[in-house]
Amino acid sequence: MDQTTAVVALSALAHGHRLAVFRMLVVRGPSGALAGEIAREVGMGATAASFHLKELDRAGLVIATRQGRNIRYSLHVEGVRRLLTFLTEDCCRGRPEICGSIFVNIVDGFEAGDGSPSPCCAASCSEVLKPNPTSIAVKKSGRNSSDRRQRSSKLKS
Repeated sequence: MDQTTAVVALSALAHGHRLAVFRMLVVRGPSGALAGEIAREVGMGATAASFHLKELDRAGLVIATRQGRNIRYSLHVEGVRRLLTFLTEDCCRGRPEICGSIFVNIVDGFEAGDGSPSPCCAASCSEVLKPNPTSIAVKKSGRNSSDRRQRSSKLKS
């Protein structure tokens, strides 16, 4: 992940409603929730929820999946993992006593490359954080750059 992509993701989280939606979807796990459920649980209208969910999707933090007339949103685990790896890639500089237990929650659901529990700072977080396929379902978002260009051209006109 590059800095620009990280800034977009962090900017998406820098809003109270979007942060609440993100945290709710983290709790829900891979099954996610329908857009209407999210709106009710977070306490906002359907239009506002749609706007905030699209921002989180654009930032690569959630995935939208159409189910008939409904849209189900779930955490984009790979996108979140890339963001966390970017933020922690130089953690501790090889001195785990500095980190303490700060990364315990971050590495939950991840394992070391050899299948053992992931001790952050054993090497570097970018090497340690490898997805645990048994506890995390990873989906691809299907977005592409032409979709973003079309959206930006509509905004300009």
